[in-house]
Amino acid sequence: MIVLDLEWNTGPRSDPPLDEIIQIGAVRLDRLGGRVLDTFCAYIRPSVHKTYAPSVEVLPELALCESSSLDFKTALADFLQWCGGDEEFATWGCGDLDVLRQNIWYWDLPDTVPEQFTDLQEAFARTLGTRSCIALHRAVEYCRIPDVFDFHNAFYDVLYSALVSEYSTAESLRLSVHRDAPCTEDHILPLGRYGPFANKEEALNDRRCRTSRCLRCNRRLWVMKWVMTGDVAYAKVGCASHGTFLAKLSFSHTRRRLWVQVQVQELTMGNRMRWRAAKRKKSFLCTPQRRPRQWKRQRSAGTVAAEQK
Repeated sequence: MIVLDLEWNTGPRSDPPLDEIIQIGAVRLDRLGGRVLDTFCAYIRPSVHKTYAPSVEVLPELALCESSSLDFKTALADFLQWCGGDEEFATWGCGDLDVLRQNIWYWDLPDTVPEQFTDLQEAFARTLGTRSCIALHRAVEYCRIPDVFDFHNAFYDVLYSALVSEYSTAESLRLSVHRDAPCTEDHILPLGRYGPFANKEEALNDRRCRTSRCLRCNRRLWVMKWVMTGDVAYAKVGCASHGTFLAKLSFSHTRRRLWVQVQVQELTMGNRMRWRAAKRKKSFLCTPQRRPRQWKRQRSAGTVAAEQK
């Protein structure tokens, strides 16, 4: 079992949409809540963003990242070699694997993100009987674990995560296992091809394009806001019974006409990353179209009396 934690720098909006990883921390356990068998820590030299987010500037080990000779490709190769083929992963929250895949795609590397992982934050919340996202330092305080290390260091945070996992029940850990495989045909619902449209704004506001469906119960869901990148627009749509899905709208041009292909997909980690990348580029708030009102012809009192006779 590998427990993983990352630190990353978001960078300004003017830079490429990338949460650049600057530290990888991991521990190997014999089981969740068990003994620590081995550890891994790598500081990565930043090479994409030239400035730091305010939350990154105060990281206790930022100087070690800046002076490191490792780039992301080398650090990832070292980490995968250290994992040794172990396919059981756990993280505190689901954001770390999302960021890991984002960096892998940015550097055009083979996708080595595990398809299955345990969300330790969710498991701990289930154990306490709450749906709130509990911060790691709060969980450490609740479990009365001595906070002898600084937080927001990937290596120390992953040690804390491994210790907190001992306080989660076996049932909560089982229910917090998530599988993130690429979308197959069973996880994609095609809604149709619509058009032609004069421009993208008209298509994004069109009722047919804004009408989505739940993959489970086929309930109608409405898109109120799109995020766009190139000729693709995404939107999160939520079903009260079956969770959140991703509506995908693809543009195509034929003979100076604009057509749209609409789909609903599972909100996998890869799709979540695509949505986040598009969100940083351009957002579009829909203006709902009103249907033309149908006026009924009012009949005069004399006409009604004549019809009654």
